[in-house]
Amino acid sequence: MTPIVTRAPEQTHDALIAYSNAATTASSITATSTDGDNVASNMFNGFTFDGWKADAAGTQHVQINFTAPVTVDYFAFYNTDASENGATIKFQYSSGGGFVDAVSILPIDNSPQLSTFAPVSATAFRVVIENATSPTMLSVASFGEFLPIPFGLENSFNSPHNSQQFSNITNASETGNFIGRSVRKQSSDFTVSTRLLQYDWFIQNWRPFIRHAERRPFFFKWSDSTYTDEAVYCWTVEKIQTPVFTDEHFMSFSLDLKGLVT
Repeated sequence: MTPIVTRAPEQTHDALIAYSNAATTASSITATSTDGDNVASNMFNGFTFDGWKADAAGTQHVQINFTAPVTVDYFAFYNTDASENGATIKFQYSSGGGFVDAVSILPIDNSPQLSTFAPVSATAFRVVIENATSPTMLSVASFGEFLPIPFGLENSFNSPHNSQQFSNITNASETGNFIGRSVRKQSSDFTVSTRLLQYDWFIQNWRPFIRHAERRPFFFKWSDSTYTDEAVYCWTVEKIQTPVFTDEHFMSFSLDLKGLVT
């Protein structure tokens, strides 16, 4: 049988960055329950070593309130034991005196999740952990308006999900026998590059994003329609390269990143 070979597209056209976190401008953040110092606001500081943890099983939520309507079209989270506890994670917005689901995910592992949806505007939002068998932790959550990369990525891009995700230390006895291996999670190196971007796009979008990326991590997805489960929680590496003109009308950029995919 002759194998069927499908040529990869030259560029992906639905890559996006999710860095703008509306929760950082909230008027108040409250939780139905909290376990010790694992307070609700920890979810929105970007750190993966802490987070919000409820002090009870079942359904718990964090509510984020604003003094004026906020427009949102994405929700992302990372680092949770929801899959171990059989919990569903939902993102809701206030509407008609109640709350409506914008996103509902039943995690099967600890990989980053980034979901987009039609824009909604509301003055209150909830992150819900539903039907957990044990008190559940959620380290990182983010919601707001995502930044699309309009012309797509260069065809040299390789998903960080294809990289090695763990480093190994093999242990051997004095006689050379294999006696075990230590496995440690590690970040994946990857580069995001694109070109043929209008200068106005850089003024309106790149500059605010870089001010964020200089100090904080963000979520990235290289294909929002085809490989929807390949989100990354990532950060820039050392000095961020300055965008350059590729010709008299268009510009390009290249970002060297490290990211967590599990």
